[in-house]
Amino acid sequence: MKIKLKIILVVLFIANSMFSQQGISLFNPKGGDLEFIREHHRIKIKTANGKNIAGQFTILDAETIKIKDQVIHLDQIVKIRKASGFSTIMETVSMTVGASILLPSLYNIPFAKKSDDIGFAAIIGLPAGSLLFILPLTSQNKHKKEKWTYKIIINDKPAN
Repeated sequence: MKIKLKIILVVLFIANSMFSQQGISLFNPKGGDLEFIREHHRIKIKTANGKNIAGQFTILDAETIKIKDQVIHLDQIVKIRKASGFSTIMETVSMTVGASILLPSLYNIPFAKKSDDIGFAAIIGLPAGSLLFILPLTSQNKHKKEKWTYKIIINDKPAN
């Protein structure tokens, strides 16, 4: 009997922690995609007045969030995306490595005297450098307002 009670309590705890998450729901009506960003997760947003803000967000109410002591209304957000610290570092590293491969390859092409030198730069350096440089710029899912619907999900907590 004690084991069954413990199992029931563990299942209830897990269900409560899974289903009681607050956050921002992102829905793409055209593709039917649904994403959820939990509260206190690091995000990067662009507001209607052109400001870029990155940081962990806190939900204030059904229409506003707070990032770095700045209160932002949901209607002011133009773009939103997840922004983990690891992805930011990897984007920078990838772009730096791509540029360090791409630029010497481009520089070498006009000065190469043999067709073999040009072939090596064109076959190896240009595609690899271009891929490492351009991929981080194009692979971000920015969830633009014109394609996605934003909604803040709040748990209704009983008043004590």
